[in-house]
Amino acid sequence: MRLPVSLDVWVIDDDESILESLRAAFARAGWSSLALRSVHEAKQQLMRSVPGCVVADLRIGEDSGMDLIAHIHQAAWPAPAIVISGHLTPTLTVQAMRRGAVTVVEKPIRIEHLCEEVDLARARALEILKTLHHREAAREALDSLPQGHRDVLRELVECRPHKQIANRVDISLRTVEKRKKEIFERLNVGTFTELIRLLQIADGGVAAAELSFFKGA
Repeated sequence: MRLPVSLDVWVIDDDESILESLRAAFARAGWSSLALRSVHEAKQQLMRSVPGCVVADLRIGEDSGMDLIAHIHQAAWPAPAIVISGHLTPTLTVQAMRRGAVTVVEKPIRIEHLCEEVDLARARALEILKTLHHREAAREALDSLPQGHRDVLRELVECRPHKQIANRVDISLRTVEKRKKEIFERLNVGTFTELIRLLQIADGGVAAAELSFFKGA
């Protein structure tokens, strides 16, 4: 089941005054936000929806906001995350970035600065959404191809001549040409370069020789 994705900002902190202050600031900026007061509450919410951006304290009660960010980053939707803390050190900053944070903001928070970082994170989230949408559309188009067309596509990607493809797949040259035309039409591509690019998008940008679409085919 797909979880609904939005550009909402999740604010995760056990300090009620900070939650209220940040939600008010984000509302003034025109952003919807959700206040969460514990790691458990955030993980429960993740089962129902996913955020566009996360702003989380380094410590949330007895729990680690850094662990929560790692949990979100490893999910299917790696929402850009911002860590806030009143006790930042170079080591903690590096750890946060390695766990998936896009930046860290020290307390006391300068609202204008944080809003700038959130704006950048939401823009990044939008780009990720577009990439995921293109990838999903490409995979759906490829999955719609009949097996015979997949066989021809696999040979085309290997840059084999049509006659050789006909021999390897055991079909006529005319059928190879017909299926190639139908493949281009079904996938809505006009050139071989566009075809390879679509395959790479579907497989997360890997090299053509490593495309998982053909593994085991």
